Amino acid sequence: MTTRLRLTHGALLALALNTLQGQTLVGLRTQSKDVDFRAATATAPFKTGTILPSTCQTGEAFFKTDVAVGQNLYGCVAANTWAVQSSGGGSALPINDFQPTVNGQMLAVAEGRARIGNYAPVLIAAGSVTFASGSGNVKVFIDASNNLVCHMQTGIVASASGALACSNVSTPTYPANSIPIANVTVTGAVPALTGDDRAFLTNRGLSAATGISISDSGGVASIGIDTATVPQLGAGSNDFTGAISALELRLLSGSEGTCSSSTRGRIVVVFGGAGTADSIRICGKDAADAYGWLTLL
Repeated sequence: MTTRLRLTHGALLALALNTLQGQTLVGLRTQSKDVDFRAATATAPFKTGTILPSTCQTGEAFFKTDVAVGQNLYGCVAANTWAVQSSGGGSALPINDFQPTVNGQMLAVAEGRARIGNYAPVLIAAGSVTFASGSGNVKVFIDASNNLVCHMQTGIVASASGALACSNVSTPTYPANSIPIANVTVTGAVPALTGDDRAFLTNRGLSAATGISISDSGGVASIGIDTATVPQLGAGSNDFTGAISALELRLLSGSEGTCSSSTRGRIVVVFGGAGTADSIRICGKDAADAYGWLTLL
């Protein structure tokens, strides 16, 4: 009995040793406890590359190496859907509205809320553009009508989708009254984010000059005439007694034209030639309802 028991123990020990020698992979999820990598020489917990995998499961992470520093970490937020998880670092903005990202030959702009001028704040949907060929500069912006737009340098061929509308121009620039989003360099149909140009804290630079008045109400600037400096002609009584000089309407050469109901009341100074006096004429109607020029002087 003792011999048989010893043989059984020996067989079990040999089997256990063979099993340990054959096991070369350890499943950390099920075969480990309280794993601490703080003393490890190096750790690389994320997959890395320049192109996001086409498929992913919720919770996966990816470190993208070809984007602006601080925008490298992407998370799979839904099946096959990646989203940047870092805010941008450095001078980049810690917001996701209109976040520009590049992946392969595609430039994508996230949705966001914007307002220009008198437009009420609106939610602009996400958009993207996939480049097919060409090289040059691309500017992405929100135009004065709250549209998401990209201007591509002539020679670039691409197709846009979503809310983004693209067109070719000789020299892409940010138009007046637009909100810059992204400055992109395309090389052989591959985009690179040159600058995340989003800037939503802005101020209108208007100042009243001589004779101009500016009043601001509800974010709307009204520009008018400073009546203390510039008289309003045709409104009430116009007093020019303080003027240094007043130059009336005058006819330098040729004819004063036909007098009719549309020119009734027009006064002209007709310059006389050599040996002929100047004359002042007015377009008026006589008692017979006929129109003609009457000489006043």
